[in-house]
Amino acid sequence: SGMAMTFATLTQPKSEELGKPGTENLARTWRQLLEAGGVNCQVYSIDPGKILFTTSGPGDVSRIKEFIMSQDDVDWFEYNQQRFFPDGRNAPLMDNEERKVRELELGWREPAAPEPKGKKKAPEKKKGKKRRQGKEGEL
Repeated sequence: SGMAMTFATLTQPKSEELGKPGTENLARTWRQLLEAGGVNCQVYSIDPGKILFTTSGPGDVSRIKEFIMSQDDVDWFEYNQQRFFPDGRNAPLMDNEERKVRELELGWREPAAPEPKGKKKAPEKKKGKKRRQGKEGEL
C-alpha cells in the first residue's frame, strides 16, 4: 500500500515544555506503545512538539490516528494535508501562523527577512532551512 506519512502536533504549551529533547523521548515512547499494539512504524521528532510517523501497513494510519487522538496535549493529527482534532474540536488551539510568531519569539525559527541592524549570528541556519522545507507540504 506504499508509505504513508502522518503528523502529530502537540499543543504549544506542551511543545515549549518538552522542547526538542522531550519531543524525542515522547516519540520513542509512542513508537513503543504503537508497536506493542501491533503497529509497525518509524517515528521522528521533527520539531519541538511535532512528530512524524511513517508506516506502510494496511490500516496503520487509522490506528495511529486513533492512538494520537487519545493522547494528552495533542493539538491536531494530520494526514494527506487534512487535520483532525481531538476532544470534538474543529479548529486548532493555536494555528500555524500564531505558532510561527511564537517560534520566532522563542528563537526556534529564523526571521524571514534579515534585520537591517546588521545580521545576527545565525548558528541555526541549517535547522531553519529544514524547518521551512518541512512546512511546505502543510496547509
